[in-house]
Amino acid sequence: MELVEYIEILKKYWYLILGLMIIAAVVAGVVSSLMDPIYEADAKILVRDKSSSSLDSMLFGGMGGQARNEIQNSVEILKSRSLIHSTSKMLNLDYDLGSPELAKFGSNFTIQPIQGTDFIRISYQSKDPVLARDAVNALVNSFVETTLVFNREEARSARNFIEEQLSTIEENLSISEESLKEFKSEERVLDPSDEAKAIINRLTTLEVARSEATVSKRELEAKMDKMLTQLGRETNTYISSQVIATNPLVTNIKSQLIAKETELQVLLEKSTPTSREVVSLTKEIEALKEQLNQQVEKIVTSQTETTNPIYQQLIASIGEAQSGITALEARISALSELTKEVEKEFDILPDKELELARRTRDLQVSENIYTMLLQKREEYRIQEAMQSANIQKVDMAILPNLDKPVRPKTKMNIAVAAFLGLFLGAMLAFLFEYLDNTIVTKEDIEQYLGLTVLAAIPQITEEGGATYGSKKKK
Repeated sequence: MELVEYIEILKKYWYLILGLMIIAAVVAGVVSSLMDPIYEADAKILVRDKSSSSLDSMLFGGMGGQARNEIQNSVEILKSRSLIHSTSKMLNLDYDLGSPELAKFGSNFTIQPIQGTDFIRISYQSKDPVLARDAVNALVNSFVETTLVFNREEARSARNFIEEQLSTIEENLSISEESLKEFKSEERVLDPSDEAKAIINRLTTLEVARSEATVSKRELEAKMDKMLTQLGRETNTYISSQVIATNPLVTNIKSQLIAKETELQVLLEKSTPTSREVVSLTKEIEALKEQLNQQVEKIVTSQTETTNPIYQQLIASIGEAQSGITALEARISALSELTKEVEKEFDILPDKELELARRTRDLQVSENIYTMLLQKREEYRIQEAMQSANIQKVDMAILPNLDKPVRPKTKMNIAVAAFLGLFLGAMLAFLFEYLDNTIVTKEDIEQYLGLTVLAAIPQITEEGGATYGSKKKK
């Protein structure tokens, strides 16, 4: 068939095509007008990178780390059931956690990161424009509060741990003070000799350094236990720290660290921190820490399978924490060995002076550790107070325009329905033409009957013209 014949078919069934198009448009318009309008409110928040000022920087300073996917983590938190539940409570909606009503409420939210930026768009659709606005703002406020509590939790936990240690050290300090005072009174002595003072000062420095390392190690262990527990929830797998600690490669690196730390402490007693030997040895220790960090990360990764962003962040943090713990264990071991060596120098002192030196050392060590813990407590207290939610509210939701609901889009629905009606009418026209087997023209006789037409009686029109058969109705 030629193009002219297709056009003739469309002209023949124009009433069908036009009728279906009009009917479809009218139905779409009526249905759209009967539908309840749906309104949408949205807000934008900025997620700032907190890694440079977080507690991790204090605990893992100088040990390196990996970039954190703050945006994706924030999106997952915003979608979490717990945050949606707290949002519903802020709106006085009595939904139980895990209930179908809460799931339906949460499904109306759309959380979408804006590509190429640190912004997240939060929107909510509802028949009630006021609810749409309030739901978005409630979710944003709930997210900010949750993030603030989460960011301050690490500093608060560390501060509580330090305060527990302070109470113990304060008690030890009182005992040491009374013991030294009582001994001086009974033995009628004042101060140890200069030689004993030199030994005491060296021992005090070593003991304080070991105590600092021990406190830091306990902080990291507590932090790591929380991360391991969370990782177990994320992957349904629990990873024991023993798996890491007993690994042959980790053990070998740890032994090397112990040797290097011991060598560094001995060298520092003879040289300055800026000397070439000390700088070179420090670089070797840092290289061993980095190697340890990479090895621990491989071990942890081999124990798990999931690849979600939270998992990746936990993997990096666990690796940093375990390598930090191992490095601190090496430092504690090295300091303990040096302390034993220095304590042997006490053997040359008389018994009375030896006892005086030991009690004086206990007092000085307790005083220095107590001062160190006080400083740390203040650091964590300041850190806790400085922690913000690292979420900036850029655009809060406002009441949607009541004249412009997001659904239904009446004009678009009518246009689409009219086009579909037009298309359906055209298809029906071609179908009816295809099913029409009426013989009308002489060509039909020759094609279907195989007969030759000898003559044809023309149809005389009022204008005096004549036609010889056509599927067009006159």
